[in-house]
Amino acid sequence: MTLELTVPSISTFMTALAILIIFSIMDVRERRVSNHSMLIGGVIGIFIAVLTGHLIHNLVLHLTAPIFTIVVSYTLFQIGSIGGADLKALIILSIISPGIELALWVDPVFEAIIGGGLEILIMLTCGYAYSKWTRKENGLPQDERRITPLIPFLCLAYVLIQMMAIF
Repeated sequence: MTLELTVPSISTFMTALAILIIFSIMDVRERRVSNHSMLIGGVIGIFIAVLTGHLIHNLVLHLTAPIFTIVVSYTLFQIGSIGGADLKALIILSIISPGIELALWVDPVFEAIIGGGLEILIMLTCGYAYSKWTRKENGLPQDERRITPLIPFLCLAYVLIQMMAIF
């Protein structure tokens, strides 16, 4: 893995980060992100990826990451671990900015699986810890179901995974 600071990688990183921040704000405020917002964010992100040439230059990565993410995140959605907005945000992220943007890997399939898998793992781990902590702080029973906004944790996971390339 070597550091790759190109215009396409930086622009898709910044676009994905901006979209995740907007989705995170919506998720925290309203505990939902509308399909309309998801569609607009996805279209803008894909447009940037195509315009900069990132999509064509990293075609295998852009095909592998969404397939892996759809399989894993849909399974998590079906068992109730993530919500619909979390599922859509993961898929949008895997299309716009798959893998580790600021690094150049030899095997794009491995990069897609490691990048996407770690993002999901960090998101779920942080969401679980946050859920346990807030219930304890508020004196709520552990079995009471409350919706935990996971998209902010996906945003955090995305930044942490992208920073792996720098360190």
